[in-house]
Amino acid sequence: MSSTTFKIESGAQLLARLNRKHSIENFYPMLFGAGPKQGEVVEMFSEINVTILLYDLICETLLPVYFGGTEIGVILYSCNGNFSYDNFVSYMRYKISTHPIILQSSVIQNFNDIQLNEIQKKLLSNIFIADIYDATQLYTSIHNLENVLLEHKNISMLIVDTLTAFYWTEQTHKFIKMDVYLKNLLQMIQKASKEHKITIIYTRPEHFSSSKESIEMLESCSKLPVLEKVNYRIQIVPTEENSKFHVNIQSYNGIQRTQLYMDSYTIKWI
Repeated sequence: MSSTTFKIESGAQLLARLNRKHSIENFYPMLFGAGPKQGEVVEMFSEINVTILLYDLICETLLPVYFGGTEIGVILYSCNGNFSYDNFVSYMRYKISTHPIILQSSVIQNFNDIQLNEIQKKLLSNIFIADIYDATQLYTSIHNLENVLLEHKNISMLIVDTLTAFYWTEQTHKFIKMDVYLKNLLQMIQKASKEHKITIIYTRPEHFSSSKESIEMLESCSKLPVLEKVNYRIQIVPTEENSKFHVNIQSYNGIQRTQLYMDSYTIKWI
């Protein structure tokens, strides 16, 4: 007599399974090509502050589809104090007001501050920012992540800036290697959000690695979402020319290289 095994799922798992997330594929193709897919992980690292690039990524995520965005919700864990809400709002307003849809479209006539404020208000209702000041608060936020995702079903992306912010404060009698520490945190986030298949983007300092090798020598990127594995690895390298940066993008397809100009309000890909 054959036996039958039944998988029992919780109510939270059932709701997550029935809730279909918005796809973000073909999002920000300068970095991700046709990706990233649901459940994938993106690592960004640099020796400089990459907050402006995060502003741009978040704006592209929040923007309506008719603006070329993905119109999905975002959670941001700000762990290093670099993210300024006021600066982000200023960046968003500039990006909207100078968007080709506004500058060239004959559909939108007499665009003014009132309309800009309405668009801004709608976009800001879809971003949830948590300022995190210590490791305990970070762990608490991760453990509560599933509840937040159940309450806000439009959220499809989590950004953590910087995932490794509290590494040194947690080193006591038992020293943990940098890569192990990072993978443990990533696994914790992936398990908490597993049923919701959100895209995870986190930043780390360039020096934060047990291996000080170049990007070519780092662990290969995974083709599929897997615990502790990264699907995209993005390195931003400053050049001698002011505001110009090299960008190395690693995926399972290999490494691609591009460049960008970046200042307080503008990102231009070359």
